[in-house]
Amino acid sequence: MIEIKRIVSASLIAGAVLMSLVAPSASASERGGIAWSATKGNAESLITVYTETGCQYPATKVKAELFGEGMPAEGQVVFSPSTADFSATGPMVLPLSNAFVVYAQRNATPLVGKYTLKVQCIDRLGAKVIDEFVSTMKWSTPGDSLKNIEKATYTATNTAPASLVKTTSRDQGEGAVPVPQVQPSTSSPTEPSTTQPTDKANAAAPNSSGESKASGEQVSAEGANPSGGFPTLPLVLVAGAGALLLALRSVMQTKTQPSRGSKK
Repeated sequence: MIEIKRIVSASLIAGAVLMSLVAPSASASERGGIAWSATKGNAESLITVYTETGCQYPATKVKAELFGEGMPAEGQVVFSPSTADFSATGPMVLPLSNAFVVYAQRNATPLVGKYTLKVQCIDRLGAKVIDEFVSTMKWSTPGDSLKNIEKATYTATNTAPASLVKTTSRDQGEGAVPVPQVQPSTSSPTEPSTTQPTDKANAAAPNSSGESKASGEQVSAEGANPSGGFPTLPLVLVAGAGALLLALRSVMQTKTQPSRGSKK
């Protein structure tokens, strides 16, 4: 009997250890606050939140959960675990859009009262919350009725500097990246140009002697052949026309000269 109790106890301990490894940890430390793109809004507001700083090691992903009336006790995930929006070096930007209303509808509940938003830094497996950023918001739905959810309004509390909203550049959706920079052209110098420069650009473009070209003179890569290769199409046409004119001139001169045999 004692042996059976020992086996049962060992099984319970092993199960508890296993659960602690699989279930996300609830003892995460609060790392900082959250700034809201708008602290007041309604059901149609497209909301973005900004964390005060980045996550700590060994976190590799970020997600967001909402706690409050009508939401699951363990929290409603309103921003799925993401590596694209994760940062260990600076503030993170999470575009939540209108997720609060969407999940209220899925949970068949109006948004009423105070809600807590937690942006969580999690490990690679999502089994442990390393640290989190916390803020609160208050929702009001007319008549506390789900049928009026589209008329719900909210107010949110900034727990991080509001300046984050203006100074953090990424605000373009899931996995957003900075606006791409214009890259220099990598086309061959012998390829015809597909764009025509403006008169101002022509006036400012220097020629081979260092002098600026006249505003009416076209600056084009078509006539240039800096690589020393075959000439481009316009030069071929000019050369061909010149050769044709020389040939015609030679024929005409031959016809106009009298032959030696006809001379008396």
